[in-house]
Amino acid sequence: MKKYLGVLTLVLSVCFTSCDKDDDQNGVSSVPGCTDETAFNYDPNATEDNGSCIAVIEGCTDESAYNYDVNANTDDGSCDYSIASQFDGEWNILQLEYEASIDISPLVSSLDPAIQLLLLGLGNQITLEGEAADAGSFNLNYSDFTFESNLDFETEEQTIIAALQIPSVPINVQDQGNWSLQDDDQYLVFTDSSTGLEQVYDIISLTDNTVYMKGVINLSTDALDLGGDMGILELLGSDFELPISIDLYLERLS
Repeated sequence: MKKYLGVLTLVLSVCFTSCDKDDDQNGVSSVPGCTDETAFNYDPNATEDNGSCIAVIEGCTDESAYNYDVNANTDDGSCDYSIASQFDGEWNILQLEYEASIDISPLVSSLDPAIQLLLLGLGNQITLEGEAADAGSFNLNYSDFTFESNLDFETEEQTIIAALQIPSVPINVQDQGNWSLQDDDQYLVFTDSSTGLEQVYDIISLTDNTVYMKGVINLSTDALDLGGDMGILELLGSDFELPISIDLYLERLS
């Protein structure tokens, strides 16, 4: 009897071992992994979900791009290799600094001889300089590279010599058109749609919410609103072009 029981045990053992091998060969054994086809790490060979599924997060996965997304695991083709997208939105001219040198030698002969003598000591050059806060705004659209701008401030009253003062002058210049970045994103260029004139700014610094840039704007005396007694500025004439070096500190509004 014991002999038969031993034989039966051996037969059953061989059977179970053989069945396990057959199951492995037929792929019936469990393969743990992510079974969610929408997951980032979906495993088509997995037969049993082990809770390892990771959700798809789309974005720019190229670390060399300006808009690289450290959280993204699936590239959606949005990588931007230009800083242009960072200019999108409305910007307040938080602070403005200006300086302009004016050659008044053509006007000297029309002035009082005493003033002529004083101006001669200045080389017949006068310098206007100053600063202003909340001096207007820029609105840049990244989707179609259009812009609207409003330069709105008053120059500071300034004494050139004791007998020659230049009062505060209102400046209000509104433009709209297209903008672009040039020379490897070093320059921000605005092109007015009505005149075709370009305004070029050197980008000194840029963060998510601030821009510091420098440029030269050319203003005619028509843009200076020379109402009232403007002294020597009135003598410049309506067709006089005044190049002004300007530093702009912008703060993002939206």
